[in-house]
Parts: sequence; C-alpha cells; structure tokens
Amino acid sequence: MGCCVWGWPEHWPDKQRDGTYSRLASGNSRLAVPVDFSFGALPQVAAPIGRTLAVTPLVDLLPSVRQSLEEARTPQGWDVDKLNQAIRNHFDFLGAFTSARIESRDIAGTGPEDVLVLEFSPPEGRDLAAAERRFEQASNRATRGDVRPALAAYKKLAREFPEVAKYHRALGQAHLTLGDLDEAEDSLLRSLALDPRDADALTLLGNLYTKRERPADAIPLYERSLKLRRNVYALTNLGAAFAETGRLQEAVSSFREAVREDLQYPNAWFGLGLSLSRLQRLDVLPEAISALDKALSVAIERRRAPDVWDSSKGLLLGLSEIQASEERSRAAAVITAVAEMEGQRGGMPVRIEEEALTGAVAKIELGWVHHRPYHRLLLTTEPSPHRQHHARHELEHLRLINSAREAGNNRWYASSVASREVALRSMAGDIARLSRKGIPEAELTPYVLTVLDGLLTQLFNFPIDFIIERRLLVEYPTWRELVFTSLCSQLETSAKLAFDPTIAALAPARIRNANTAMNGAQALWLDDTFPRRTDFVSKFERTDTWATSRKLYKTWKERAESWSPGVEYEWVDAWGDILNLREWYHWLPDNSSEG
Repeated sequence: MGCCVWGWPEHWPDKQRDGTYSRLASGNSRLAVPVDFSFGALPQVAAPIGRTLAVTPLVDLLPSVRQSLEEARTPQGWDVDKLNQAIRNHFDFLGAFTSARIESRDIAGTGPEDVLVLEFSPPEGRDLAAAERRFEQASNRATRGDVRPALAAYKKLAREFPEVAKYHRALGQAHLTLGDLDEAEDSLLRSLALDPRDADALTLLGNLYTKRERPADAIPLYERSLKLRRNVYALTNLGAAFAETGRLQEAVSSFREAVREDLQYPNAWFGLGLSLSRLQRLDVLPEAISALDKALSVAIERRRAPDVWDSSKGLLLGLSEIQASEERSRAAAVITAVAEMEGQRGGMPVRIEEEALTGAVAKIELGWVHHRPYHRLLLTTEPSPHRQHHARHELEHLRLINSAREAGNNRWYASSVASREVALRSMAGDIARLSRKGIPEAELTPYVLTVLDGLLTQLFNFPIDFIIERRLLVEYPTWRELVFTSLCSQLETSAKLAFDPTIAALAPARIRNANTAMNGAQALWLDDTFPRRTDFVSKFERTDTWATSRKLYKTWKERAESWSPGVEYEWVDAWGDILNLREWYHWLPDNSSEG
C-alpha cells in the first residue's frame, strides 16, 4: 500500500510520493504499473447554512445516483414517491432530513438547470469547530502511520456530522489504506454523493476500483477528477488504468502528460516506459528506455520507491537487449567503413579476418608492431552477440594510435626480460605458495608469466578503454544499448571472478588484487555512464581493493577531461603508480625496432 497523505494541503510533505502497483499482463509475464495513493485534501467546509445541506446540479452527480433519480422523471414532472425512494437509497446515511426535491436553478450563471436540493435538520448542540480540531488531530496521526486509531476518530465524526463530505472521504481513505475495501467504497460513495465535485475523492474511488481489478470503472473517475483539477497522481493512475484495459496509446498519452506535469515523479516515468514497451514498436523503444532511465534518476535510490526501482531496472535490461540487437544488424557496415578510413589515414590497410581467439571476442594486430604491411582486425569464430562492439572498439584503438602518430606523441607499451624479472621477484612469496600446492616448476613459471601478461594487457587497455567507450557513445548515439549490454557482459564475468575461491587460491595476490581493483574502476565508469542501471558497484564495494578502485577511477576522470593525442599513455602510468606496477613494463619510442 502506498503512502496516504492526510489533512490540510500545507501539511503535505512533497517527499510522500510512494506508490503501489497493480499488475499488468504482458505475454506470460506480469509487469508493474503505478497506482498512486497520494492526493489532495478536501477544502475545509463550513457549517450548513440554515437548513439546506446541498444544492447539486444533476449533471455533477455520480452516474449511478443520477440514473436512479432520472428514473423518477415523467412527462408530467417528477414522481415524488420514486424520487424520495431513490434519494433514500443513496442518502440514508444522513438519517432524518426535512425534504428532497429537484428544482430548476441558474447555478453557474449559464442558464437554468436541474439541481438536487437536500434539506437537513441537524441535531442541536453540535460543535463543528471542535469536530474540525478532532479531524485535524486524526489526520496528523494518519500521516504518521497511525491509521487505525485515526479510523475510529473518522467513524465518530462521520456519524456525528453525516452531512460533512470530507469526513466520509477521510474515513474511506483510512479503510482503503487498511485494506477494508467494502467499507472504503461505502464511505467514498457517501462523500461523493454529498460533494460530487471533489477531485480527491474521485481519485480515491478510482484507486479502489483499480485495486479491485476494475480499471474500466476507475477510468471515468480519474477523467472526472482531472477535469476538476489536474495533478500528476490522477494522470499517472489514469495511464495505469488505460494500460490495464489495453488502451495503450491512451495510456502513453496520459503518462506523457503526467511527466510534463511533474518531472520528478518516478511512477509516471515508469508507467510511460512500460506502456511504450508494451506497444511492441521499435520506433518508440528509445523513448521507453529513456523514460525508465529517468524513473531511476528521479527515484535516486531504491528505498525511496522500491517497486519503481526494481521494475524499472528489470524492464530496462530486457529493452536494452532488444535495442542492442537492432543496432547489431547495422553495425557491420560501420565497422567496414571505419576500417577502410583508418587504413587510408595511416597508410596501412586493415584486413578483417576470423580466427579462433582465446579469451577475446576481437583484437587488432598492428602492422607496425608485427612488421606487416597491413593491420589485422581479428574476430572470434565463436558466436558472440558482442562481436560488433568489440570490433569497433579495437578499431578505435587504431584511431587513437593514428592520432598520436600524427601528433608525434605515439609510443609502444612493452615488457622485457628485465621488467618480468622485477615482477617475478615481487611475487616470490606467492610463487612459493603455489609451489607448495604441488604445481610443478615446469608449469608454474609459464603459468605466472601468462597471468602477468594478462594483467599488463589489462593495465594498458582499461584507462584507454574508458575514453574509447566515451567516444563511441558520442559518435554513435544509437549504439548506447549495444555498448551497455556488451560491457555488462564483461563485468558479469569480472564480478564472478572477483569472488571465485579457486581464482583466489591460484592467482598471485598482487595480480588478483590489481585485476580486481581495475574491474572495480570499470564498474564505477559504467555506473557513471548508465546511472543506477546495474548493481556492479555494490558488488565490488565488498572487495578489499575497493578504495584502490575509487582512486583509479578518480584519477582517470580528472585526467580524461583534457584529452589530447597520446596523452592516454600518461593515464596508464598513473594507474601503474597507484597499483605499484610501474616497473613491470616500459615504453618504446614509436620508431623503435623492438616495437
């Protein structure tokens, strides 16, 4: 049950905007649509003037009330007996009243119209001012969450002052909050019989019917409420009701109005994203994804709107994959065009080939390094949904190198016998520990050198990878989900490895810690770029290297603001210093024969 706000408008904190959810079928799944229970309070009513309780135009009455009254109309006028019976059916809660009749009056200055006139004989000795004080006290209790004690107070007020609509409305809201739906409906219908123009009571009754899985009955109530007073809650709930009845385009329109009414209401953004997704149209998919991202952004954190948070994240992952799949179908042409352009730029063509790769989806072999008159962009022969992203990523490495060469700032990252000796000496304790586990010497050194090469590759790539992904997102805005799904796949694997006891037992601590710290930095980059979508940060926060991860990312973020060709090599050194790996590699000049 969502938050209920009671009492006078000036007492309503803006923070109380939590919502509850009804369920929508989508194929075989059940998805959440917001139904909010926060709404405005009735204006304070004065004591009845004389004996007249209410003068209400028939057109303003609830349809059920109006219909029963109209049945008493005859060509000769009103059938008094039928009219009185209909009125007793709907207003019996008032007790004895003097009379009821229908007259023709000019209420709004637009001409005569039929109005219902009820005259009430109030008991003597009632103190309305004292009742108002009791009402405000009960409302304050309900706002603090003490709804059941407030319920008792509302019952007494409604019994003593049956002609005051807001007392019935507050009683209905209390029953609704506590799940007493029959009692809530009775009280809300009484409130609306007395004041059919109360927008908040209309919204409440609509919420009740939605909760009872009667969205078709809720829709006219929300629409009537909105004609009386526009607000984000009724618009959001109307959108939800439209969606539940399959009127998806109307749902989308209502949710769009809701977010225009209040940009900071997460339920409306989620409802928009969900309704757009249920249209099953690729042309609105980017808007759906953007709306769900916005829902997370304005919710800020899970505890403020847990249903919106969880549902938005779950739906986002599915929609992101659909959008990424669409972009994959167009990515091959982009890769071919960039390969041709960078080949011409550097004076060395790029050949795109397939090959069985170990631990990689794509990699580029630079002609300068491998002493060939061409570059090789190698793509794995294994099926992978992320092959296009990795291929374009590798080509961006070539683009950065071409830029650095043109600026005269290029150099080559390398290790040597001497640097490897430094690394092996620093891991002597770990190597001895692995030896004691029974790993033969003939296998131990090659194994350590292999994981060392992997770490050094990671150290070179990660600081540069972040700028590459940033550039790709700027150059190809439609690739956003393609990049997101690919990087999520990488981090899923990294997060599992960070907590794998087998890896912890076999990998040298220096290598394992540096690897985990860099993966944690990648989690921070992903969370910065796609805020609140994933839980990778919370996972890496539990590692011993989290403080180092934060330092790595902070260093990169500060330096990345002033990129120039070749400066990214300095970022590698900055990370090497933080990780104490600076002596494990060295740089060669661009024209070095060792490259």
